Amino acid sequence: MKNCSKHFEEFHTITAFINVFLYFTIQGLKSETLVLRPNDQHFVQLARTIGISDFYNFFIHLGMVKSDYDNLNFRYFSNPMDFMLMGLFEWRDKTESDTAVASFKDLQKALSAIERQHYLCQVCREDHSLVEIAQNRLQDIPSDHVINMLTDRKMIGDCVVYLGVELGLSIGDIKETMHNFPRDLNGQIHDLLVKWTKWVNSNRSKPTIYRLGVVLKRIKRLRD
Repeated sequence: MKNCSKHFEEFHTITAFINVFLYFTIQGLKSETLVLRPNDQHFVQLARTIGISDFYNFFIHLGMVKSDYDNLNFRYFSNPMDFMLMGLFEWRDKTESDTAVASFKDLQKALSAIERQHYLCQVCREDHSLVEIAQNRLQDIPSDHVINMLTDRKMIGDCVVYLGVELGLSIGDIKETMHNFPRDLNGQIHDLLVKWTKWVNSNRSKPTIYRLGVVLKRIKRLRD
């Protein structure tokens, strides 16, 4: 019984923590920032900011073609966030296959073409490392029991690619999960969470309840 109480305490710690978040601001993008390569987290913020209604024109102005868009739409039409993220990853891969570097400047040009250039500042405005004020409890690794409850209670939604990126998993890991659990949303989510907790031999930071709370907060904000 004591074990069960501990599991529920941990679970409620996570659900309570999703109400905590901080905002950060920047003065704008300097020229030296524009030559940098956007990472996966920047793509998450961009997709969340731009929205599906503007994405087609933006995607085309990045140098992609309608057939690229149609192929993505065929595979990810049921989930706009995953659709946009995979589109951005595909653009980056295509750009860098030509020995070029996918940069913030490329994103800025495409956003300017659709009169949404201010979105880029919004993308960089959020600092992905929250202030380290969490209690010791929040620094524990989430147990298998809690991961099972999060999956069973459908608290995470259906943004599989988004979840994997927010957890810091590689695109290869995410694709592997989607391949191993086709048409099984709960299986995909559970597998990503389990992969995330197996961090010892990876270059990722320790998976904690605190970090999971941050991810759940972002997913909740996306769904609201």
